[in-house]
Amino acid sequence: MCISSHAKVLDLDELPREFTNYQNYYALDDTMTRHLLDFCKLMSPDILEGKCIFQVNDLDGSSNEFVELSSAKTTMVATSSIMMAGRNIQVAKIMLYKPIWRRNNYDQPMAELALSLAPRPALTSGRNTRRRSSSCVLL
Repeated sequence: MCISSHAKVLDLDELPREFTNYQNYYALDDTMTRHLLDFCKLMSPDILEGKCIFQVNDLDGSSNEFVELSSAKTTMVATSSIMMAGRNIQVAKIMLYKPIWRRNNYDQPMAELALSLAPRPALTSGRNTRRRSSSCVLL
C-alpha cells in the first residue's frame, strides 16, 4: 500500500504501526481493516494528485520518485499544505509516479482489502446442502 509513500510526502510521523506493516495486513481484524481502508481513502491518489503527487510516464528505472520541493527537478507547482480530515498538513516533498505504481501500491491492495471485508455466504445445515443424483450424493 502507498501509506508510507504518502506519509513521506506529507511528513506524517505518527501513523499506527499496523498501517505500515504491509506483510501483516492479513492479521488485522475487521475493525482495523476498515480503519485502514478509511485512512487510505483519505490519502487516495485521486485526492493528492496535482497537489503533492504527480503521475508521469518517463521516470528512469523506478516506478516512483521523491523530490524535495526546493529541488531543481521540481518544474511543477505543488501545494505547500493540504487540508485532510479537518487538519492542515504540510507537504514535505512531492512524489512522481508511473501508472503501474498506483496500480500495484493502491488500486490492487485496496480492492483486495475491500474484498476481504465482503460478506461471505453463510453455511447452511447439512440437510439443505445435499443434492441427489442418480450417480452420487454431493454434500
